[in-house]
Amino acid sequence: MREAVIVSGVRTAGGKAPRGTLRDTRPEFLGALTMQEAIKRGVCCFNVDTSIRLAFINNLINSVKNQGNVSFDIRKLLGGAREAVKETVKRKLKFFGSDGKA
Repeated sequence: MREAVIVSGVRTAGGKAPRGTLRDTRPEFLGALTMQEAIKRGVCCFNVDTSIRLAFINNLINSVKNQGNVSFDIRKLLGGAREAVKETVKRKLKFFGSDGKA
C-alpha cells in the first residue's frame, strides 16, 4: 500500500462556545462553507447519500400519516418521496456548482 499524505484540509469549529463569534451561526451554514472551500481546493467527491435518504423517508412517513383513507397502492405513497429525492439532488447539484454540466 502506498503512503497517504494530506495536502490540504478544511474544517469548521466542532462546537460553539456560548459567547463565541459563531454562537448564532447555523451548523448547516458552517458545513456549506466548508464544502465550498473544499471544492475550491479541488475536492471532487462528496457523500450526500444521507440527505437523499432522509428526504425520501421523511416524505414517505408524511404521506402515510396524511393520507385520508388507507391505500394499498404503493405508487401513490412513493410518488412524493421520489419528487423529494429529485429536489434534494437538484439542490445538491446546484450547491456544488454542477447543475447543467451533465
